Amino acid sequence: MAKYSKTESNKVRLLEEGIEMFSEHGFHGIGLKDILSAVNIPKGSFYHYFESKEDFGAKVIDYYSEMTRQQLSDVFADSDVSGLSALQQFFDKAIQTHLEGGHKRGCLAGNLGAEISDTSEICRKAVERAMKITRDAFAAVIRRGQKDGSVRQDIAPGVLADILLNGFEGALLRMKIEKADKPLKQFRDTMLNKFFVAN
Repeated sequence: MAKYSKTESNKVRLLEEGIEMFSEHGFHGIGLKDILSAVNIPKGSFYHYFESKEDFGAKVIDYYSEMTRQQLSDVFADSDVSGLSALQQFFDKAIQTHLEGGHKRGCLAGNLGAEISDTSEICRKAVERAMKITRDAFAAVIRRGQKDGSVRQDIAPGVLADILLNGFEGALLRMKIEKADKPLKQFRDTMLNKFFVAN
């Protein structure tokens, strides 16, 4: 477990609480007072770490994307696993996590991107960075899958990565709207078990 100074620890606690509350309530549905109360940190200390709620939102997205990068790295690290199997493992785990959350949360970056990209440029850029991190990780493991023969080779890795990310974000949105498992399971079964498979 990482050890932090008190200052670093407070900042991490704020970022982690931001992920929880923004995932549950959205950016505009929660106030700084609620976040600060949850972690018992005074308002003055908040402004020691962040310039504004908007700056906080962008840094929460960056923190979330770094967590996602680590999750992707952990699942994709074993080069003895085929590219397709690595993708299937990641999405099986991700879908299970989302379903255990009761159809409420979806992808924080996707949720905030839809909510505030038109009103906050720094948050929009943070979402864009987050999406690129995920897209590039997908492209790398797809490239591996094309080399090992598990993933179809007639479409460029970057294009397949875009299709995969777009499809997953859309399935998460429909999961939230419909409060149902079907969109995620349909995405997994059709995309990974049929569309991506090498002929």
